Amino acid sequence: MTPAVPRAAFPSTVPTLVALGAVTLAIAALLARPRPRASAQPEGPGLRAVLVDASGSAVRTRRGWARWVNELLREEARRAIAAGELLAVVEYARGVTRRFGPGDPAALLARLEGRALPPFSPEVAAEEQGGSDLDGALATAARLLGEPERALGTVVLLADTTTTGADPAPRLAALARDGHGIRWHALPPPSRTNLTLVELRAPPSVEAGVPSAAMVDLVLSGPAGERASPALALGLDGAEGRWEELLPVPVPSSAARDAAGALRWTARVELPPREEGMHHLSLQARLLDSDGAPIGDSVPEDDGGSALLRVGEGILALAIARPDLRASLEPLYERCDFPGLELFWVAPRELGLGLGTADLVISFDVGPADLGAALADFVRGGGGWIATAGWSFLGSWSRPDGTTTGSAADLLPLWPPAERGPERDVILVVDGSGSMEGEPFHRVRRALFQLVPAALPSDRIELRFFTDVLGRVEFRSSGRTPAERRLDLAPLLEAKVPRGGTDIPYSLAQLAEIRAAAERPALVLLLSDGLSESSGGGSGEGLREQLTAARVDLRVLQVGEDPRGEAFLRQLVTPGEELIHAGDLSDLARLLELEVNRRRVRIEEGMRALPVAASGPLGEGLLPALVATADGSGGWAPLRSYARAEVASGAELLVASSVEAEPLMAAQRVGRGLVIALATHPDGRWGPFLTERPAFLEALARAAGRGRPAERVALEERDGRLVLTAADPAWPTPLLLRLRAAPRRGVLGGVERGEVLAEVPLDLGSGGTADDPRLRPSGERPAPLDRFERGELLEAEVLGPGGALLATLPLVARGSAEWAGGTRPLFPGPDRAPDPRVRPRRAPAPHPAAGFLLLAGTLILAAGALVACLRGSRLPGGQGIAGGSRR
Repeated sequence: MTPAVPRAAFPSTVPTLVALGAVTLAIAALLARPRPRASAQPEGPGLRAVLVDASGSAVRTRRGWARWVNELLREEARRAIAAGELLAVVEYARGVTRRFGPGDPAALLARLEGRALPPFSPEVAAEEQGGSDLDGALATAARLLGEPERALGTVVLLADTTTTGADPAPRLAALARDGHGIRWHALPPPSRTNLTLVELRAPPSVEAGVPSAAMVDLVLSGPAGERASPALALGLDGAEGRWEELLPVPVPSSAARDAAGALRWTARVELPPREEGMHHLSLQARLLDSDGAPIGDSVPEDDGGSALLRVGEGILALAIARPDLRASLEPLYERCDFPGLELFWVAPRELGLGLGTADLVISFDVGPADLGAALADFVRGGGGWIATAGWSFLGSWSRPDGTTTGSAADLLPLWPPAERGPERDVILVVDGSGSMEGEPFHRVRRALFQLVPAALPSDRIELRFFTDVLGRVEFRSSGRTPAERRLDLAPLLEAKVPRGGTDIPYSLAQLAEIRAAAERPALVLLLSDGLSESSGGGSGEGLREQLTAARVDLRVLQVGEDPRGEAFLRQLVTPGEELIHAGDLSDLARLLELEVNRRRVRIEEGMRALPVAASGPLGEGLLPALVATADGSGGWAPLRSYARAEVASGAELLVASSVEAEPLMAAQRVGRGLVIALATHPDGRWGPFLTERPAFLEALARAAGRGRPAERVALEERDGRLVLTAADPAWPTPLLLRLRAAPRRGVLGGVERGEVLAEVPLDLGSGGTADDPRLRPSGERPAPLDRFERGELLEAEVLGPGGALLATLPLVARGSAEWAGGTRPLFPGPDRAPDPRVRPRRAPAPHPAAGFLLLAGTLILAAGALVACLRGSRLPGGQGIAGGSRR
């Protein structure tokens, strides 16, 4: 028996080890903190970093630019060899590329002199030339110069006099403070002529039949020569046709030269009288010789400009429709002559970008969720909105719940009726035999892509196949908003028809057994040709009873027209119902939408749409014009179906159904704007009011499009700043401008917000107005705008304190500053050599002893723990430290 070791054998070993280990780790932590590297001069060679400007303003305006660059690179390579330096070449335009090194300058010299392959070519692709990111190139050079053990180096700039992107001056100053040398090679003067149309300023509106004018800022650079004469090709498109004219814009004697030697001046362009309506103004800058023949322009990207010109008191309406409806409506309305009313068709993603000039939006079966937050701001500011219902509209038509803000659905004067019935599962059960492969299943998938966003928010939609047994759930959508449901649709792209035998009765019996334990009732849509290889599941009547007991409402859709299958499928149909013929599935989406939304629409023969007695000022003003469009038969067109609705609180009912006087059309004021909603339905005959009688829609448009103020808040780029005009002085400050790329259509449908490009604080009173400084706030133009081509539409959100959305505005990109005369002049400074009095600043590093002490402290603590364990195991009874005797 091993004798017990008394506690006194380890009188203070454990506390001592623990204390020593803790002190060691503390010292290690202190030494591990990064500290500047040793100040001794590094032993490694210095670096000569050559930065080459390959932007369009440098390359395209100079003949022989590549030869000039290569000659200077040979010179710098020889200098680096003589000084014992490494060499790196960094090329920049819109992006930054390291083209060589850091490496042996002799290797680059051999390539430049043709003694080694590949030869060195400094040019970049044309699509990358629209920028001069010198700051990014300097950042790359700073990282190379700051590598460990590298001596002071030199930055050599082969640069144009302008840059885009961030200001490079602070980074240049930091490199100089670190002791690095700076060497300049200013590019030679331009040898090619370039005429730039920098900005076109057109009046927002002019009187009909009266001449007007636009102002144009122009820049002429390079040797224009005595024979070159600037001119502008003017184009005006409108209801009365196209006007074209070539206008000379000679350089005035008072034109000033900028830092780069280019001439800048402003020209006045006279515009001819035009009829009332919207007109598209376009200008194209040209250089002509003495005979009027065009002279080549080195940078064509910066030659054009365009604007919308409003003439008279006309109304501009933006029309947006579900694609198939647009195909039928657009040709119809193009044939209509509405004096003073212009209808422009736009895609859903373009809507927010056209609101700055529009008076009215007309949506044909487009869901409120797909119209974006900008529409709410547009209406409250005085714009009009006419909304017509349909399957797509139903998907995001909802009753305000008191928590949403800025939603287009909250503006509507018609609400869907309160939900009828419990939440349910909608299950599409599809024949999985080989006959459904290929095009038939593609049509099923397309139908589901339309059905899922249009179903009730409370519906959960599933897809299952059946063969000789009921298959698993292939797809399920449980999202409650159209956006969430579109995300749910992604797995549907992977679903495949399983193939196999067909046993409809057995598969339905399995479904009834599964649904018997479900908490929610189900609407089951059976899609089959009715040809079954077995009837082991029972008769059609018995199956129907099993499904009814499991709270399943069965709808049967027959594919094809085989009479053998039809006989069996009719047994499954509830008495009083009809077998639905899906044929070749070309109309499947409509059939599914109708079955799923039966609770939301009324379908009945013999109904009519009737005007109601005016109950307020909107009805008194609108109803006479609407009644005047009737056909004189004592009522309006026959009505077969419509979307059921309730009139919103505060709205006025204008038109009702002849059955139960259910609402068909209502209007209400929202802020300074007017919203009119029509409970139309694509399967019914309510549509003729919008197709056979365009005058009906014209009367609504003239009423809804009159609320926009003459001077509207707008956003424009001017002199390197983004300026808001006619801003609301009541907006709370400070203001922030959030810039986004244009909205885009999602892969699975719907409209997705564009990426956030930048956030710009807005300064009050810096917009150059003598009025209230709150009317023209402005902010610095952010560099990410250089990514967009001239004329591209972007989206801007004006945000107040706490991120509150105040307005959503379009912004027309002016293109890269590279194509607009350049910005931020960069003047070459004097050359300076590396400063030997300055030690290179290196990245901080931990003390080399920190790792050793960390390991030692860990081992000491481990030893203390081991001793403690041994001490406990040798106590009487072997019970360890916690279990020792306490007599």
